[in-house]
Amino acid sequence: ARVEGTASSYAGININGGVNPESGGSTLDGKSYGILSLGGVLYMWVSPGSNDENWNRVDLLKSADRGATWSTAIPSFVTESDGVGIPAILQFGRDYAGARDDFVYSYFINIRDATSLAVQKPGAIALVRAPRGDVEDRSAYEWFAGVDESGNAVWSPGITNREPVFEDANGVGWNLSVVHNAGLDRYILVTEHTESMAGNIGIFDAPEPWGPWSAVTYQENWPQGGQVEHSSFFWNFSPKWWSDGGLGFVLIFSGVDENDSWNTVRGSFVLPNT
Repeated sequence: ARVEGTASSYAGININGGVNPESGGSTLDGKSYGILSLGGVLYMWVSPGSNDENWNRVDLLKSADRGATWSTAIPSFVTESDGVGIPAILQFGRDYAGARDDFVYSYFINIRDATSLAVQKPGAIALVRAPRGDVEDRSAYEWFAGVDESGNAVWSPGITNREPVFEDANGVGWNLSVVHNAGLDRYILVTEHTESMAGNIGIFDAPEPWGPWSAVTYQENWPQGGQVEHSSFFWNFSPKWWSDGGLGFVLIFSGVDENDSWNTVRGSFVLPNT
């Protein structure tokens, strides 16, 4: 779908599948939690089916006509046996224009239990990157493998050499989002903990895509006050709707039951010592 308009007045238009789509019925089978545009070409990671089938594999799909049709760029980029799944792409704004360098970064969840869509405990997240001109070349990808003595990131083509960029003993959700806030020049990661589909939100920020991460907020039964049912499991800050130099935000969220929809809430960050 395409979302048009401002943060306070927007509309969704189905492109491929859904109600009254512009291009007809969907030919896709699966779900995606990571999408981006590079030079007008859309790419997204897709996991097949639903429920625990999401852990089976991850394909990279592409669209040269703004989502009207899709083709497979890399089939089975990873499978369940690789130990990671359900990725998200680090967002840098429109057409990746705000990217820090010439790489595209994606975060993968370490699989602990593939029998259901549950919080993975203990939680760990891996990071992989590829040159933006080679995102369709499987051999161009390299995994974060720690830092050297100078604190610089080390990268390896071997997935078995990966080191986590984020860990939480209470677990991480089966999906996540990461976005760069250009106004604050911070990377913001959002995921679940402890229990899925219960509004257990954790928001973290870091100076680099690989950390180190500090907690912005860490809650259970979000939001407090009873305005929204405590059943959300996915949150993502909209790169389109930052305001006030990055302090103002629009948080998009979804969940089950009453939250099984596109939902937004406005908010603002409060910096330390201000």
